[in-house]
Amino acid sequence: MKQVSQNLRNGIIDIEEVPVPGLKDNFVLVQNNFSIISSGTEKTKIDLGKKKLLQKAKSRPDLVKKVIDKIKSEGLIKTIKTVNTRLNTPSPLGYSSAGTVVAVGGLVKGIQPGDKVACAGAGKATHSELVLVGENLCVKIPTGCDMKSASSVAVGSIAMNGVRNADVRLGEFIAVIGLGNIGKRLARLARALNMNIIGYDVMPIDEEFAKEVGLMKADLNTLLQSSDYISIHVPLLDSTHHLLNAEKMSTMKNTAKIINTSRGGVVDEDALYEAIKNGTLGGAALDVFEKEPAIGNKLAELDNVILTPHIGAQTKEAQSLAANVIGEKIIQILRGVI
Repeated sequence: MKQVSQNLRNGIIDIEEVPVPGLKDNFVLVQNNFSIISSGTEKTKIDLGKKKLLQKAKSRPDLVKKVIDKIKSEGLIKTIKTVNTRLNTPSPLGYSSAGTVVAVGGLVKGIQPGDKVACAGAGKATHSELVLVGENLCVKIPTGCDMKSASSVAVGSIAMNGVRNADVRLGEFIAVIGLGNIGKRLARLARALNMNIIGYDVMPIDEEFAKEVGLMKADLNTLLQSSDYISIHVPLLDSTHHLLNAEKMSTMKNTAKIINTSRGGVVDEDALYEAIKNGTLGGAALDVFEKEPAIGNKLAELDNVILTPHIGAQTKEAQSLAANVIGEKIIQILRGVI
């Protein structure tokens, strides 16, 4: 089958012929009809792949720590071999798709061949002709929803989590910075909550979409000064690094809250900490950080801050389903079924 992959050593992207994944007990094999290209997440991964090894290390200190820990536990030579294998192994791109079920594992319940399903998961719901995903990472597409729209399931769940974490209220003003796939879905959710939506993007905003959700266009400064919530959906580039810095935060309402599910470096965390601590900002909900994992992040000291460990696509429903699957597997193990 064909699959879009990236070589992590040199960043080259190619369409490769790869074996069809083997079916497993709790997994579903799906023939893809659509897969979402994320201009944020995937561009970041592609840009990282193109960097030199030292630049890769500087960009991902969390991975460097894992390598150091592995050296301590398994030795230098074995670790070098593992890292080289990883860098030379093509990495599939994509994390949100939809298609038709081809086959199901023996322990899968509620899904059968021929069902139309939406799939999620980095390295799972990829840009491939066929994908193998755990049953907790796919869901039947409801009647009335077309497959193309359903393929954005992971993107939509990130937007949903942003709304939930912010605890938004009817009639308040929400700013959406970056109106790509996730930003548009957040705007639609905000519209359903009868919120006033202000949008900003460096790219032209689609007029039809703006009319659909009642979006008011504004420059960045006006948007920040007017909004009760600021939700960020942009890639991390030189132009977006610390897009929200101390100067920008000083123009915002002292009750305003920042939501960031895009990239950590877009928000100046030191400035954010000081603004919330001093009462010049109302709070924040962050799923991404300048340094990940965010161990010891001082923002965790503040009461009016919600921090999640880069799991924006993991909604309560997805976690509940995963818990049920894990519970069933434990029962099966105790009964000697597996």
